[in-house]
Amino acid sequence: RDFNLFAKADYQITKQLQAYADIQYRNINYDLTGPDDDLVELDQSHNWDFFNPKAGITFNLDVHSKFYASFGIANREPARADLKDAMKDGAGNPPKSEKLRDYEAGYFYANSKFSAGVNLYYMDYEDQLVLTGEVNNVGYPIMTNVKASYRRGIEFQAQIVPYSWFNWKVNATFSQNHIQDYIEFATDYDEDWNPVSYVDTLGKTDISYSPNVIAGSHIQLIPAKGVSINWMSKYVGEQYFDNTSSKDRQLKDYWVNNLRFDFDFNVKGLKKTSLQFLVNNLLDFEYSNNAYGGNWYEHGIENTWAYYFPQAGRNFATKLVIGF
Repeated sequence: RDFNLFAKADYQITKQLQAYADIQYRNINYDLTGPDDDLVELDQSHNWDFFNPKAGITFNLDVHSKFYASFGIANREPARADLKDAMKDGAGNPPKSEKLRDYEAGYFYANSKFSAGVNLYYMDYEDQLVLTGEVNNVGYPIMTNVKASYRRGIEFQAQIVPYSWFNWKVNATFSQNHIQDYIEFATDYDEDWNPVSYVDTLGKTDISYSPNVIAGSHIQLIPAKGVSINWMSKYVGEQYFDNTSSKDRQLKDYWVNNLRFDFDFNVKGLKKTSLQFLVNNLLDFEYSNNAYGGNWYEHGIENTWAYYFPQAGRNFATKLVIGF
């Protein structure tokens, strides 16, 4: 059951300065009963009460530019699948809800031919739910709480339209995503292959699946009415697929380019007709965009297991859209 109350207020302080405030109360209740499809009993009950406030200001320098800043607190409950998996692991430590304190400030400028914005953010987490890098027996990613963590960075976006036939959009995010004091729990096998608990305090580590650099570009050319050529690029930096910051469990960075041709034309009796041709991964770049895995120890020596998701090389697709 999910119940919430929400209120929002906006206030014009001066001609240039506005302020707003949001308040939300939310109650969530989970009652799970009976066995899962693997016959493990899932009986459990959870109840959360969340108070989520947010406030911000915007200062308009002129008709083209503005500054803004905001602060908010957000709470989130574990997903149903996370609760299920915790029960199967012994139910001694079901996942906790996570709390986020979000600080943001930025600047935005726009005119008829150019727009650009920059946003600074600091996301301070308590009991953040992060991916462990492992999956359960049906392939669902397993998550766990980490007591103290943060995500901070700077985001850029820009668009230039110097001519009616040319449009270029770019965006980039540079960030740091860290767990403050990460404790690794693993299994070590002794000389007789008996499993022994292995615990190591690793200190500050990178949050799994959190690249420090993400960037994109979209160039659009319109050589004729109803025709457009689109070059779309995406760069994703290195990232780890567990929370130990081990180079053995790291995805390499990748840069992928796609080319798309759009044709819009009129057909009597139809409201809309368009044809699209796509060349994905135009440069035939070899990369994996996802992976999962973990580690174990043998006589104190670390070993890694991992599964990767290699992506297709250069490939082609077409799409026909007909509107009646």
